[in-house]
Parts: sequence; structure tokens; C-alpha cells
Amino acid sequence: MRQAVLLKLRAENPFDGVKQPKLVQDEVEHLTEAEQRDYAASLPATTTGRLLRFILGTGLRVGEAIGLCWSDVKDAQFTVRRTVATVSNLHAAEGEPRTRQSIQPTKTGAGLRSIPLGNDMRALLDRQHKEQAKERIKAGPQWQSGEFVFASAVGTPLQVRNIRRVHDKALAAAGVHRVTLHGLRHSFATRWLVHDSDIRGLSEILGHADVATTLRRYVHSDPTHKADMMQRMGVL
Repeated sequence: MRQAVLLKLRAENPFDGVKQPKLVQDEVEHLTEAEQRDYAASLPATTTGRLLRFILGTGLRVGEAIGLCWSDVKDAQFTVRRTVATVSNLHAAEGEPRTRQSIQPTKTGAGLRSIPLGNDMRALLDRQHKEQAKERIKAGPQWQSGEFVFASAVGTPLQVRNIRRVHDKALAAAGVHRVTLHGLRHSFATRWLVHDSDIRGLSEILGHADVATTLRRYVHSDPTHKADMMQRMGVL
């Protein structure tokens, strides 16, 4: 509307003087460290199960984990270069899906980052590589040319709705409270700070442009850790 006024298409901006309501950001639910262990133990030994465990172990966004390719993995680290997003399929013909997957670069410059691989996550990727080799043989000519680490049975990027279904089943099997897929990223951040106070390092791992974003949106204190600290602070 401001641009329309500048172009003399309108005499005035009808939104001038409108006071926006204060944005209240709801806190994203996360799993405690004990709940994370129970959740991880309930994940199936499948590609989707390994992807969920990888998100919990690296703090990746779901789209970043889906978009990870084997060429991004080098020895003891991997590089986040892209994300896979589900978008509206505006030109869908009758009978075609109303959504499609779009491969995009990372959200920001900070999103393009290299992340070290711990022994557990390195072993997880090795297992995924072996299992995917079997799936390639099984799929035969139906296997598509994509090089995605966590691919479907025919080599295409995994669908978020299918990942969410496995996630919800694992939460129920573990008997822990419900969190979203993005809550796994928050759970990783909380677990990091329980063991280390390096906010800068965590911010770089998460791909944030500044530490303030990490503190404001992604870091939650663990109730068990808080109780332990209050016990220590009471000793004078």
C-alpha cells in the first residue's frame, strides 16, 4: 500500500496509524534428556527412524535433514546446503497432488554451515548407507537419480507427513508427552546447554545469524538441571 501511494495509485495508505498487536511467541515444547533417550529407543530401524534420530542428535531442521545428500558428508563432518520444503502445487491438474516438494538453498547465510559428526551419528550414517544400498538394488530401474541420505524407497526425498506419522508413533510408544518435529531441534538445544554453556557454538550448529535468536527461541532450561542447581545454590 505504501508503494501504491508512492506510485500515485492511491491517495493514502488505509493502514497508516494501525497499531499492530504485540507478538506473543508460544514456547515450543521439548523433551527432557530422559525423555529423549526413551524416544530414541522407540524409533524403528528404518530410514525414517534414523532420520528422526539424526535430527535429535544434530539439531537440524526437518527440511535440512530431508535435503542432506551423500556429497555433503565428508569423513567426520557434514555440510548443510539446502532444505526441502512442502509448497502448494498451484498448477496441479485434476487428480494430481495439491502440494509438491521444493528444494531450496538454506534460509540464511548462517544456515550454510558445516557440523562435526560425533561417533554415534557417524555410525548412524554408515548404517543408513548400507541399508540404502539394499533399497537401491530392490528398487532397480525405479530408483531415481537423487543422492539424498534419507531417501524414500525409490530415492526421492521423504515426505514430512510420513515422517510425522513415525514420530507420533515413537512418542506414544515411549510414553512421553507430545512434541512437534521442530520440538526435536529444541530438545537438542536444551540437551547441549545441560552439558555445555557454549552458546556461540550452539548458535553456529543451529545455523542462527546471531546468539540472541538462539537464546530467545531455542534454549529451554531442563527442569532436572534447574532442581540440581537450586540444591547447589542453597549451600552457603
